[in-house]
Amino acid sequence: MNSKQATTLGLLTVQSLSDLRMGLIIHNTQTTEREYNMTIQKDVTIKQAFKAIADHMVEERMEYNRDIGDYVKMNGHRFIQSSVLSKICYGLNDQLGYIEDGARNKYSLRILSNRAAQFAHTMGDNEIDREEFSRRISRVEEKTLELYSVKALFDAASNAYEDATGEQWAAPSTRKAAPSKPVNMDDLAKRAAALGIDGGTPTANTDGINTSDLEAADAS
Repeated sequence: MNSKQATTLGLLTVQSLSDLRMGLIIHNTQTTEREYNMTIQKDVTIKQAFKAIADHMVEERMEYNRDIGDYVKMNGHRFIQSSVLSKICYGLNDQLGYIEDGARNKYSLRILSNRAAQFAHTMGDNEIDREEFSRRISRVEEKTLELYSVKALFDAASNAYEDATGEQWAAPSTRKAAPSKPVNMDDLAKRAAALGIDGGTPTANTDGINTSDLEAADAS
């Protein structure tokens, strides 16, 4: 069977290698994915679960915001909340890569799709080959639904992260460091004095050089 021919097994049609690599299986995978996502949307327990995790790490308290010069209500556990939710997102995102195209996974969706497509281009017109082709397609179908399931979890987790932090989750390698803002010593002194704290005299910036090293340099 050549690549220009189409083999039909029930509702399944394989027309080319690209069809399988793009996941166009189960008569129309785009329809299948849409129906699957609609099912997920009806069942909101996944979203509720991740929201419950985010809400578990909330302790509202007043903290000073130096941008506006006043105290505002903040989540005192926002850093650990962000860290936990980020780790969940990272794990699910890593699992998506492992399922879809992981170099560590010899049964990834890409490899299984390629194997099915390659067999489709060389299979004979006999019952044994049709059964083998059907088994290969079944593996791709199962792996595709597995991908959709994990993606639904990742979407719910990343949405919970965004709702909690106000930022979209991004893998560590794609994150941009937030620009640091200079701290005004006069503002710090005023805030400290208002709380009865003696700020003292700030030490000179040695750019990471130990004081003993500076003293030794001065003495030489």
